[in-house]
Amino acid sequence: MNSTENQRQKILAGLREVGSQGLTTIELRENYDVMMPGARIYELRHAHGFNIQLAWSYDHNAQGNRHYVGRYILHPGKWRENI
Repeated sequence: MNSTENQRQKILAGLREVGSQGLTTIELRENYDVMMPGARIYELRHAHGFNIQLAWSYDHNAQGNRHYVGRYILHPGKWRENI
């Protein structure tokens, strides 16, 4: 089962693996089976304190279409809004 907890764990593992490159919304949906990445990132930040920052970038989906998407990057320390 792909529970929300399982999805959060997949996101954290992926972010740790890729380091400063981060993962885009498209990558999280297509490669990590997380259909609502923004919601899971919110939970990781606000309920669990992970310092996941957002940067905007372009990425291509599986159909080859280019999209302007969020790229999430895990940083050390605790999440603080308005850094």
